[in-house]
Amino acid sequence: MDTSTDQTGCAARSWRVAVYGGIAVAVLFMAIGGAGLFQAIIAGAVSGGVLGFVLTRYLCSETAEEPATQMSPPQPDPAPAPTAPEMSDQQVAEVAEPEMISSLVKPSKDLPGQQELSNRKGTWKYKGPNATA
Repeated sequence: MDTSTDQTGCAARSWRVAVYGGIAVAVLFMAIGGAGLFQAIIAGAVSGGVLGFVLTRYLCSETAEEPATQMSPPQPDPAPAPTAPEMSDQQVAEVAEPEMISSLVKPSKDLPGQQELSNRKGTWKYKGPNATA
């Protein structure tokens, strides 16, 4: 069955049940509630409209989602992760030398105000409390 036809059929069935429910509410409102014909028609129309809206939202939305979950496009195979070339122990030792690492880090130029701040430094020492244990 086509999904659009199934969706339309579900909505039609839901609204048909809502109309019958609205008529039942109108009849009961007149018989039990003692309301007039106009008040019963308004109550039936409102209750039928609300019932139709609720039924189509909860019953027909599930049939629309089923085909989408059943049919999924084929997924391509993931690309293999690139591998790093193997390094010998000598190459690892050369890279790990601290002199080599320190030569890679070069100081940048002075920041604005850095010289002024270094000139204002004083001789300060921390004198903690006398700790006698």
